[in-house]
Amino acid sequence: MKPVDGELVRMLLVEKDANLGQLVSSYFIARNYTVDVCTTAATALQFFNANHYDVCIIELDLPDRPGLE
Repeated sequence: MKPVDGELVRMLLVEKDANLGQLVSSYFIARNYTVDVCTTAATALQFFNANHYDVCIIELDLPDRPGLE
């Protein structure tokens, strides 16, 4: 995905391992994405309901709820 009209692509990344989440997010940030990182499904739902995301990457095995739920 490339920025449209100068706007950055906004991503929600949900990864229970905070260190891995930061590593993955740094890859996308270096490619001009705006990334919000969450470690639980509950936090991800709060972010998702409060913002517009162009893409979401969600781990399936989250500590508080399955990622597909």
